[in-house]
Amino acid sequence: NLEEKYPNYNTVIMDFFFDQLGKPWVNEIRFRFSDGKWDWHQVLRGERDLYPYLPETYLYHEKVLPQYLEVYNSCVIKPNLSQWGLGIALISKLEDQTFEIHSERNKIPFTTINEILLTIEDRFTSKKSYLIQEEIPLATINDCPFDIRVMIQRKTVNSPWVVTGKMTRIAAKGFIVTNVAKAISTVEDALEASSIKNKNVDALLWEI
Repeated sequence: NLEEKYPNYNTVIMDFFFDQLGKPWVNEIRFRFSDGKWDWHQVLRGERDLYPYLPETYLYHEKVLPQYLEVYNSCVIKPNLSQWGLGIALISKLEDQTFEIHSERNKIPFTTINEILLTIEDRFTSKKSYLIQEEIPLATINDCPFDIRVMIQRKTVNSPWVVTGKMTRIAAKGFIVTNVAKAISTVEDALEASSIKNKNVDALLWEI
């Protein structure tokens, strides 16, 4: 339970993104000081109301990657303890059975799974603990992913939680993360401009 684990914090920041069908997913949640992403994921898995909105996530291991690609075709790897989107990469199995790493604006092709495993070890996981996560087909604005950041605060540990702010960050062209943002907008404007199919903005806002 979040309040049992962090009883003395008064500010929570939650990041959401929507898939192309309009389902919200929890991207990240932080109190003032953040534990590792794996610890947060374990806490959120214990929250019955949040669990359906969590992407499938596991500690990265070279034996896990082929299984994820077999099930999801694409997955995301991210450092357990990094911030600002550093070190995040999208790993894809393409229709011609080749592979690709998309990191920042760069896309690197590979012909075999062994090649991609060696590159991931060399460039990403040799010095840091990583997580692996199913890729969610994100809703976009002009082909750029976006996420929604919600701040929730309370005056004292005995006060009720109140939403005090919401904003949307739109990723720069060619990036898979919104930490490199080309624009910031209101949530309402972003949802209106998004690629979400059959969207009802009021319903989406309520679900958040």
